[in-house]
Amino acid sequence: MLKITRIFIIYLFFKRRIFIKFSETMPAIQKFYNAKNLKQIMKKRGKKAQLHLSFQFILSLIIMAVALFVGFFVINMFLDRAEQTKFGLFATDLKNQVIEVWQTEEASKTITLDINKNIDYVCFANLSQRCSASLSSLEGFCRQASLYTGNNLFFYPFGIAEKYDSQSYWKIQCGTKEMPKECVSLEENPTCIKAENGKVRMTLTNAGNRLVVIS
Repeated sequence: MLKITRIFIIYLFFKRRIFIKFSETMPAIQKFYNAKNLKQIMKKRGKKAQLHLSFQFILSLIIMAVALFVGFFVINMFLDRAEQTKFGLFATDLKNQVIEVWQTEEASKTITLDINKNIDYVCFANLSQRCSASLSSLEGFCRQASLYTGNNLFFYPFGIAEKYDSQSYWKIQCGTKEMPKECVSLEENPTCIKAENGKVRMTLTNAGNRLVVIS
């Protein structure tokens, strides 16, 4: 009986020791698992943060690309608009200069006007008379100009002005809208003046016959 009691006491002693050791070890084990879970959580959060930053970066690139495209489109639109107005401004400025010389006896002046850089020649023609272009570079001009009868100012090559929603043919005359008068005279029919770097230089002369000679 005494022997059994001793064995039971020894069993209780070792059981208590094991329990104490286990109790002491538990915090370390718990700490280990907490640290492991924390690492996993931080890793997941890191991935989410990376994905968030990547999305922001891609979105920024898309916004920049759209802004550049819109900016380019707007600038190009304004440039086209500026080129479009050059044709009308050329015809208007020339008409005003012709009228000024036409109203002044024996006047003569040299003028320089801006024109679209894709225009090679500014031509004047009286389509009611025989038209014959002397330059090989103007071959076919009279045939094409005959499609626009009633006009005497032409931008050559034909079709360039139309690309800018303008027109290649205009009418230069004096007088008033109600009482227009023919006031342009040509030494050659047609008279074509070559454009240089978007500029056209010509001379307007009133020889005293109420007609302005363009050369």
